[in-house]
Amino acid sequence: MPTQTKPRALRRSQSAPAEVLNAILEELRLMRGQLALLFPSDDLTDFAHADRITRSYEKAVKEYPPVSP
Repeated sequence: MPTQTKPRALRRSQSAPAEVLNAILEELRLMRGQLALLFPSDDLTDFAHADRITRSYEKAVKEYPPVSP
């Protein structure tokens, strides 16, 4: 029973979306790092609910850990 392989064009077209997705994700990682530079690292003592902000930030970091380049 002969095995059939997919035509080369079809194989290439299936890997193209993965390559595009990887390129988009890499660009998002770079933009995320650049965006972090725009926000100043203020001291939270001036904010009304500094503990709430700190807890929310810690929870977000646990749920969505930062991606290292």
